[in-house]
Amino acid sequence: MLFLIMNYFLLYTLNTLAILIELVYDSSRFILVNSIVLSIIAYEYIMMIDWNEVKGVLKDTKNTIENAFTYKSEVT
Repeated sequence: MLFLIMNYFLLYTLNTLAILIELVYDSSRFILVNSIVLSIIAYEYIMMIDWNEVKGVLKDTKNTIENAFTYKSEVT
């Protein structure tokens, strides 16, 4: 996590300053700055996700739930 903070330190600083200016001066001009900065940060975090691993976890969870609620007949 520290790597991510150091990697995007300028963006976090810009976002914090925009929020402070909004709060102090009651100005909504910096909402655009917040939106842009947060969308860049969110995009970078989404690109870092290993989607194959997520799909594997979801598949395992689905199989576990499916096995718990599937009726298994004893008659063959």
